[in-house]
Amino acid sequence: MTEQIGAHRFEVGMKLEAVNPALPTHISPATIISKLDKNYFLVEIDNLRPGDAKTVMCCHSNSPYILPARWCHTNGVRLSPPVGTYAQFDSLLPVSNSQALSPGLKAWANSLSSLVLSGVVFIK
Repeated sequence: MTEQIGAHRFEVGMKLEAVNPALPTHISPATIISKLDKNYFLVEIDNLRPGDAKTVMCCHSNSPYILPARWCHTNGVRLSPPVGTYAQFDSLLPVSNSQALSPGLKAWANSLSSLVLSGVVFIK
Protein backbone atom coordinates (compact mmCIF):
# COMPACT_ATOMS: atom_id res chain seq x y z
CA MET A 1 0.00 0.00 0.00
CA THR A 2 1.45 3.36 -1.00
CA GLU A 3 1.17 6.20 1.49
CA GLN A 4 -0.50 9.34 0.19
CA ILE A 5 1.55 12.48 0.70
CA GLY A 6 -0.75 15.38 1.38
CA ALA A 7 -0.16 19.10 1.15
CA HIS A 8 1.73 20.62 4.06
CA ARG A 9 1.06 23.88 5.93
CA PHE A 10 4.66 24.51 6.99
CA GLU A 11 6.30 27.91 6.51
CA VAL A 12 9.92 28.87 5.99
CA GLY A 13 11.50 29.72 9.35
CA MET A 14 9.36 27.38 11.46
CA LYS A 15 11.33 25.55 14.16
CA LEU A 16 10.89 21.87 14.90
CA GLU A 17 12.84 18.92 16.23
CA ALA A 18 14.26 16.30 13.89
CA VAL A 19 16.21 13.07 14.02
CA ASN A 20 19.65 14.11 12.86
CA PRO A 21 20.47 11.91 9.82
CA ALA A 22 24.20 12.45 10.42
CA LEU A 23 23.78 11.25 14.04
CA PRO A 24 20.61 9.09 14.05
CA THR A 25 20.64 8.64 17.83
CA HIS A 26 20.26 12.42 18.28
CA ILE A 27 17.17 14.55 18.02
CA SER A 28 18.11 18.15 17.30
CA PRO A 29 16.44 21.53 16.80
CA ALA A 30 15.85 22.18 13.12
CA THR A 31 14.42 24.85 10.83
CA ILE A 32 12.29 24.72 7.70
CA ILE A 33 14.46 26.53 5.15
CA SER A 34 12.52 26.11 1.90
CA LYS A 35 9.13 25.07 0.55
CA LEU A 36 9.75 23.03 -2.59
CA ASP A 37 6.09 22.63 -3.51
CA LYS A 38 2.76 21.92 -1.82
CA ASN A 39 3.99 18.51 -0.60
CA TYR A 40 7.73 18.83 0.06
CA PHE A 41 10.00 21.14 2.03
CA LEU A 42 13.62 21.29 3.19
CA VAL A 43 14.59 21.00 6.85
CA GLU A 44 18.04 22.00 8.10
CA ILE A 45 19.46 20.67 11.37
CA ASP A 46 20.42 23.78 13.37
CA ASN A 47 24.17 24.39 13.49
CA LEU A 48 25.48 27.65 14.88
CA ARG A 49 29.15 27.00 14.13
CA PRO A 50 30.23 29.13 11.14
CA GLY A 51 31.81 27.21 8.27
CA ASP A 52 30.41 23.79 9.19
CA ALA A 53 28.68 21.71 6.52
CA LYS A 54 24.90 21.94 6.69
CA THR A 55 22.69 18.89 7.17
CA VAL A 56 19.55 19.33 5.06
CA MET A 57 16.72 16.83 4.48
CA CYS A 58 13.87 16.79 2.00
CA CYS A 59 10.67 16.05 3.97
CA HIS A 60 6.90 15.85 3.65
CA SER A 61 4.23 16.25 6.33
CA ASN A 62 4.25 12.52 7.15
CA SER A 63 8.04 12.19 7.38
CA PRO A 64 8.69 10.09 10.49
CA TYR A 65 11.91 11.88 11.42
CA ILE A 66 10.43 15.35 12.00
CA LEU A 67 8.79 16.21 15.31
CA PRO A 68 6.96 19.28 16.62
CA ALA A 69 8.78 21.79 18.80
CA ARG A 70 9.14 20.65 22.43
CA TRP A 71 8.41 17.00 21.53
CA CYS A 72 11.53 15.85 23.40
CA HIS A 73 10.62 17.86 26.50
CA THR A 74 7.04 16.56 26.48
CA ASN A 75 8.16 12.93 26.04
CA GLY A 76 11.19 12.92 28.36
CA VAL A 77 13.71 12.47 25.54
CA ARG A 78 17.04 14.33 25.48
CA LEU A 79 17.17 17.08 22.86
CA SER A 80 20.69 17.46 21.51
CA PRO A 81 21.61 21.15 21.44
CA PRO A 82 22.61 22.67 18.10
CA VAL A 83 26.31 22.45 17.30
CA GLY A 84 27.94 25.60 18.64
CA THR A 85 25.57 26.15 21.58
CA TYR A 86 24.11 24.57 24.68
CA ALA A 87 20.86 26.53 24.52
CA GLN A 88 17.44 25.11 25.31
CA PHE A 89 14.86 25.04 22.48
CA ASP A 90 12.70 27.92 23.75
CA SER A 91 15.72 30.24 24.02
CA LEU A 92 16.52 29.66 20.32
CA LEU A 93 13.20 31.05 19.03
CA PRO A 94 13.84 34.76 19.70
CA VAL A 95 17.50 34.51 18.61
CA SER A 96 16.53 32.97 15.27
CA ASN A 97 13.39 35.12 14.87
CA SER A 98 11.36 31.92 14.38
CA GLN A 99 8.11 30.39 15.47
CA ALA A 100 7.71 26.88 16.85
CA LEU A 101 6.05 24.17 14.78
CA SER A 102 2.77 23.30 16.45
CA PRO A 103 1.98 19.65 17.21
CA GLY A 104 -1.31 20.11 15.34
CA LEU A 105 0.51 20.52 12.02
CA LYS A 106 1.62 16.90 12.00
CA ALA A 107 -0.47 13.81 12.64
CA TRP A 108 1.36 11.52 15.04
CA ALA A 109 0.93 7.86 14.19
CA ASN A 110 4.54 6.94 14.88
CA SER A 111 6.24 6.43 18.20
CA LEU A 112 9.91 7.22 18.81
CA SER A 113 10.76 3.55 18.47
CA SER A 114 9.36 3.44 14.93
CA LEU A 115 11.40 6.35 13.54
CA VAL A 116 12.98 5.29 10.27
CA LEU A 117 15.52 7.22 8.23
CA SER A 118 14.88 5.59 4.88
CA GLY A 119 14.65 7.92 1.92
CA VAL A 120 16.50 10.83 3.56
CA VAL A 121 18.04 13.19 1.03
CA PHE A 122 21.25 14.93 2.13
CA ILE A 123 22.29 18.21 0.58
CA LYS A 124 25.74 19.51 1.45
